[in-house]
Amino acid sequence: MLNFFKSIVVGMGAVTPGLSGSILLVIFGLYHSVIFSISNIFKSFKKNFVFLLPIILGIVVGVILFGKVVNFLLLNYEVKTRCIFLGLILGTIPSFYKSTLNTNNKKSKKYLKIEVVSFLIGVIFVTFSRIKSIGISIGYIQKYIFLGIVLGITYITPGVDGAAILSTLGLYELYISLIASLDLKVLFFVLIIATISIYLFSKILNYLIIKHKYGTYSVLFGFFCSTIPSIISKNCIEAILVKPVLLLCYIVFGILISYNFGKIVVIKKK
Repeated sequence: MLNFFKSIVVGMGAVTPGLSGSILLVIFGLYHSVIFSISNIFKSFKKNFVFLLPIILGIVVGVILFGKVVNFLLLNYEVKTRCIFLGLILGTIPSFYKSTLNTNNKKSKKYLKIEVVSFLIGVIFVTFSRIKSIGISIGYIQKYIFLGIVLGITYITPGVDGAAILSTLGLYELYISLIASLDLKVLFFVLIIATISIYLFSKILNYLIIKHKYGTYSVLFGFFCSTIPSIISKNCIEAILVKPVLLLCYIVFGILISYNFGKIVVIKKK
């Protein structure tokens, strides 16, 4: 039940711009367990299924409950909502950063360099996605297959901005139009491809976390930090300059919420 309620929050993060559900899995201490269970689902099916079921159900409930709420808030209170989202993201940094530290809570210069390089690559990628789209010159069916593969990888990788990657590959409009049209046959097909993608990529991530845990989390942390500026729109910047104190309160409110998520996990571990 605890994992179910945690996963409802994860589902909320999945529909919140700039906040990744997989990042919340890291903060709640569930990420590696989820990756391990998915990558080994057929080796011990019953055990892994029982573990994953409440998490999947919680995420679905979170998406359904908060999807329309987030959309309503962005349409009617964009600046205030984005400031809270920014706070939610900033508040997750301490907990995510702890996952990159060794057992003595120390970080070697090597991993610090990895984070900086990953951050710079992420910034370049996000900036590039806003300037130019590569586009995919492939057939109709192949586009949906490729869309499913990209969605699967971005869903399961913390700190990776799925919207930015889809925009760069020229697939974002296809993704939005697919959701808007509610073509169930095509959606189901893309979902199947995304599920297969998640399964295969989880095996790679599981191997990397087992063999190179701190290096892997350092890369993910660098990518995560690079996506933070994308949450602030031009309207937000203009509004913050006019009402800095009020909007700063919204940011602090978001920080307190997400920061305390991390503290709850620490208490449970103790």
